[in-house]
Amino acid sequence: MIDGAGTQTVVLMGTGAATPTDTLSTTSLNFPPTIIGNSSAPLAVGISNTGDLPLTSIAASATGAFQVSSNCTTKLAANSSCSISVVFTPTQAGAQSGTLTISDIVNAGQKVSLNGSGALPPVGAKVQIVPAQVNFPTTGVGTASGAVSLTIMNSNDGTVLSDLSLSVSAGFKLVNNICGPSLPAGGACTTGVLFTPTSLGSQNGTFTVSSSALASNVTAHLSGIGYDFQVTVAGASTVTVSSSETASYTLGLAPSGGSPGTFAFQCGKLPSYAACTVNPSTENVAAGATGTEAVQITTGQATSAQVVPPSSAGGRALAFAVLTLPLAWRRRKLRFPIAVFAVLLLEFSGCSSSGGGSGGTPPSSPTTHSTPAGTYTVPVTVTSNGVQHAVTLTLVVD
Repeated sequence: MIDGAGTQTVVLMGTGAATPTDTLSTTSLNFPPTIIGNSSAPLAVGISNTGDLPLTSIAASATGAFQVSSNCTTKLAANSSCSISVVFTPTQAGAQSGTLTISDIVNAGQKVSLNGSGALPPVGAKVQIVPAQVNFPTTGVGTASGAVSLTIMNSNDGTVLSDLSLSVSAGFKLVNNICGPSLPAGGACTTGVLFTPTSLGSQNGTFTVSSSALASNVTAHLSGIGYDFQVTVAGASTVTVSSSETASYTLGLAPSGGSPGTFAFQCGKLPSYAACTVNPSTENVAAGATGTEAVQITTGQATSAQVVPPSSAGGRALAFAVLTLPLAWRRRKLRFPIAVFAVLLLEFSGCSSSGGGSGGTPPSSPTTHSTPAGTYTVPVTVTSNGVQHAVTLTLVVD
């Protein structure tokens, strides 16, 4: 339209759009008590966008023992809603708290408080250690016993043993442990335990299984006896003998720690042509008692030596035949002298050939070698229950 003043008018039309919103359905989530190591049922926080434009860049995160289990997509259409779910997985008993943070294009971060409580397993919860008691064999102080295997069994239907920890008292040691940081319901794992006494006598200890999922620790009883002994020379430790004579010593044995002992003996390096004997070869000594052991060192040893005889049997037979043949000829009128000579010669030949043509294997007779004169030290090692001690004997050969 053109008016008299020459002005033109254009009509403009449009629709106003409301900005997106991010209204939360709650500002806190309160979870019911949850058994330690288990996860609660999810609780949700709703987000509503009542604007006319999409809500974008949506993200959510949680702290503490809480986890986001499901989330909205990063874009929420106009006039729609979605929900963010959170679960509670306590790792310890008692009240626990955290925060759910929700951010988007409208708000940098809205906060939702999260609250829950970790609960101990029900009274009927069972954890077993098999065996529940281990009696280790008597073990030498400063040594280690063989390993005994223990099995930890979580016989609960729904309780996870989280933060699983195994420990033993002083004097015992864990080995070959294949248990992890947690043990699922119905699961089992094993570890080995050694007895490593550092002192004498009876010792008691404990194998302990602990977990934040347990109202109290579970234990197994351990016991063993730390052992040692004393060995001394009863009487003279230095003995003088003539060569080829025998020197005698006596050892005293005394087990310690209130335990009996079984002893074994081993003589060390000996002088030339000497031999060591221990009687008896092993010795049992009762707890609180003492025992003795005889040790003898002989300074002469017999060996075999060949002695060559003056003549062989075949030679003697031939000489006898030569001397007696003329007499037989005269008295008996021997009709076949040549045949007799042939038989004797064959016998002589057989005797010679059986010795490889050297007159046969000569007989042997013992020859004794004497230990040279001098002063010698002979160590004797005594072993009992894994413990070794040694004494030194002095031998003088004049």
